[in-house]
Amino acid sequence: MERGSNHPLLVTKLTIPSTALKTIIPRMRLLYRLDAAQLPLILVTAPAGFGKTTLISQWIGQYEAETAWLSLDDGDNDLFLFWRYVLKALEGLCPATIAQIEEQSQTVEPISIETLLTALINGLMTLQYEVQLVLDNYHHISNPAIHQAITFLLEYLPLHVHLVIIARQEPPLPLARFRVRGQMVELRAPELRFTLDEAATFLLEAMRLRLRKEDIAELYDLTDGWIAGLQLAALSLQEHEELPAMVNTMRAFSGTHCHVQHYLTEEVWTHLSPEMQHFLLSTSILDNLNASLCDSLTEQTNGRENLEWLERAGIFLLALDYQKCWYRYDRLFRDLLRYYLEQQYPERIPLLHQRASWWFEQNGFIVDAIKHAFSATDLERASGLIEQFAWSLLQLEESTLVATWLMLLPGHIVTERPLLSFLSAWTNLTVTRFAEYEQAILLAEQIWRAEDNLAMLSRVFDLRACAALLCGNGLQAIAYAQQALALLPENEVYVRSRVFVALGAGHILTGELSIAQATLAAGYHLSQQSHNHVTQLRAATHLADIQLRQGHLHEAAQKYRRLLQNGSEKLLDYKIVASLRLADLYREWNDSSNAMAYWQQAMQMIKCTSQEEDAIVDAYIIAARLAWLRAEYDQVLPFLEQAEQSAHRLGGHRVFLIQIVAYRVQYLLMQGDLAAAQQIGSRYAIQQARQEPYEAETTSLLQARIAIAQGATTQTIPALEEMVDLACKQGRTSSEILLLIVLALALRAHRKIEAAMRALERALTLAEPGGYKRIFLDEGTPVLSLLTEYHNRNHRRTIQDLHTFSSSYMRSLLAAFTAKAQVAIWTLAPERGEILIEKLSEREQEVLGLIAEGLSNQVVAQRLVVTVSTVKTHLNNIYTKLNVHTRLQAVTKAYDIGLLRRYDGDTEPFIRPVTPEKAQKSLLHE
Repeated sequence: MERGSNHPLLVTKLTIPSTALKTIIPRMRLLYRLDAAQLPLILVTAPAGFGKTTLISQWIGQYEAETAWLSLDDGDNDLFLFWRYVLKALEGLCPATIAQIEEQSQTVEPISIETLLTALINGLMTLQYEVQLVLDNYHHISNPAIHQAITFLLEYLPLHVHLVIIARQEPPLPLARFRVRGQMVELRAPELRFTLDEAATFLLEAMRLRLRKEDIAELYDLTDGWIAGLQLAALSLQEHEELPAMVNTMRAFSGTHCHVQHYLTEEVWTHLSPEMQHFLLSTSILDNLNASLCDSLTEQTNGRENLEWLERAGIFLLALDYQKCWYRYDRLFRDLLRYYLEQQYPERIPLLHQRASWWFEQNGFIVDAIKHAFSATDLERASGLIEQFAWSLLQLEESTLVATWLMLLPGHIVTERPLLSFLSAWTNLTVTRFAEYEQAILLAEQIWRAEDNLAMLSRVFDLRACAALLCGNGLQAIAYAQQALALLPENEVYVRSRVFVALGAGHILTGELSIAQATLAAGYHLSQQSHNHVTQLRAATHLADIQLRQGHLHEAAQKYRRLLQNGSEKLLDYKIVASLRLADLYREWNDSSNAMAYWQQAMQMIKCTSQEEDAIVDAYIIAARLAWLRAEYDQVLPFLEQAEQSAHRLGGHRVFLIQIVAYRVQYLLMQGDLAAAQQIGSRYAIQQARQEPYEAETTSLLQARIAIAQGATTQTIPALEEMVDLACKQGRTSSEILLLIVLALALRAHRKIEAAMRALERALTLAEPGGYKRIFLDEGTPVLSLLTEYHNRNHRRTIQDLHTFSSSYMRSLLAAFTAKAQVAIWTLAPERGEILIEKLSEREQEVLGLIAEGLSNQVVAQRLVVTVSTVKTHLNNIYTKLNVHTRLQAVTKAYDIGLLRRYDGDTEPFIRPVTPEKAQKSLLHE
């Protein structure tokens, strides 16, 4: 040996670095890979702070192999000094070989490196156990002779000896050759970053921070899983004891935090050349970067070369694709670069953003082009780009982003440019800010009318049709859509597809389903022609909605499932609608499990949207009805209250509000609270002349329910019959079924039993193909009474003889009622033929018969000429004697044990007591 032969050796460099035990996180996924790596070379490369040394130390601690460790620094670039250190590290493993080499080195003729390595390899070959030689911080080595010697060693290394190289960048070794031969395993920054689970373990267990799951996820995203960044953040958070203070500190944490800044400056920044520092500062304004874009910003041509060097050097650069065309800097490193740029060259920042904006526009990245125009404070360019690419942006459903940009522009720029005013109207409408929408659309419309710009006026009418739909105004939507079509040329296929869908949706609201179906089919076809994916999804959703209204529940469900599969992740709106429709369909089929699964799926997607939408109102309404299904009655009204509050926040959507009122009234009547139902019904009463067809029908239906509970059915029956006829004529089978059920209840209350049976039979006939259940079950005891009487009247004839609906469908409904009573609602279900605890009095029998008709306490009191409190006393006695707790339980049990029966003729129901010997088997199971 020559140079370095007399240099004293620092023996601490031969010691395996120790790590505080409390901060070591088991990284089994990486340890398994290392265990399986029986190869000559194990290469671990990543920037500073990725836990490279800690990982290898942890692995060695549990791996059954002898280890020689050498921590390198800049002073180890002397060839012979380097190998003296390596020999010293191996001395404890093969002392005879090392002694022989040292003896040869003391001779007059200096030993050559090749001779030294040959002797070393031969000595290692004699060992009978696994050996690991670890070279840590190899990035400090720049001497080509050392790299050449390491290559020679790797070429002839015995199978039981493994070289582990730890570095911040790829060493200049023939790695491609080793990769092709399968002689190496690599762990790089992507693998070394903490996973989210590892980050959670580190923060909660090692650093003992009390953070929520969402806080951990936010911190993980901020640091990109960089271990040193997480540790520095954790140290900052440990200064606070209260969670709110921790969260505020976490959200303020960035690359300019003093700990991060000092670490990155010392470990990375100061080691870079001035040219590379200039490149990093110039490109730091970018979120994502490629070589051409970098060249545009730096006005040089070495972008590709610089990016490749940064990646090899491990300078916090992440490749975003396998082709390595696009990259981004680690977030904390980018924060630091931007801070340096602002401190050192603030005057260059607008120019850099302008260059970026031009490059993005020329290469078709419009959103980025506009963003950088704003960052350059070039408002004229920004507004021009927004106008130029307005329709493209709206087609991409970028309304939220456009709204943000418009708010950045001075008011006079927006109001002076009709297209910007139109875009403002559009974006305000998407978040149901109707006042702002109306103001903006008027400005645009006035200017285009003055210019006689018919093409743009057609867009105004299109948008007005959408606004009318959002307000539930079908007639107005139809009128505006027809005006738009009158102005649109035939070749404007893209816009015409939108207008046809709006027109079809308007006809759905007016109940004209056949017209709606044809119009929507035309819109769907045009949207396919023009590649208008958003409108195509909207048309498909409306077409499925029509099948739902027509009673084709299974076909509608199939379409909604298809929407869930086909909708892009960016168009969550349609997936949300599809999930909610499926939730409601499974609720109708009395399938609580699937209904809840789809509802939860919808809520999860709603949380991912950037603004509150109509879907949230629908979601709360469905939640209330699911609570009803699951017998969670204390949750029904709170969910409806949430739905109403959301509807008001979204502009007081009339269709939603009347729907909420209708369900609230129905629920209160089911609970026997007629007074509350009357109060709510009258509070939200709307003049018929102002109502859309759907609103008018819903209002009339809730008024009919209240009238039936009051026993005032004289005017109600003709109104219901008229609505049934209209629903039948328009093919609205779902509405027809519900109206027939309520009509049957009204007829029964009016003592027209035969007519009630006919209405019920018609409802059952229409309902069976779609498998309707809840539409009957949600009506409670009165419908159970009707179904039981129908069954009793026709049990001598098979239902198939009536050529209407199957006996299995009737049995499934009765079984669902029984399951509802015995499982969902009652905890104490009666056995069939059970003996009464005590015989009912004559008056109690009368009360039981009247509540079986669905009459409220107030009406029962009027019929019997007693006070309401007396009726309640009789009810309590009935509950005690029947061992039940509610009206529904009492009536159902009365039928179940044969206490409540009906004549076969067209007469009123009657009660007669039965003895245990005469107790009949339940009529529900005849």
